[in-house]
Amino acid sequence: MKFREFHTRGLENVRIEHNLVCTAHNLRVMWGKLGGSVTTLCNIKGLVANFAFRVSSI
Repeated sequence: MKFREFHTRGLENVRIEHNLVCTAHNLRVMWGKLGGSVTTLCNIKGLVANFAFRVSSI
């Protein structure tokens, strides 16, 4: 991933953008380690969605 600069302004927006880049990187690493197993990634998707909902409600 060729991430060079933030495209948003403001501390909160930059933090969100950074978290998205980190999440994308981690998903890419997981995809490589799982060998592209779609069923496993579907289970992980549910966990991530649940976690994101809990974080956004704080």
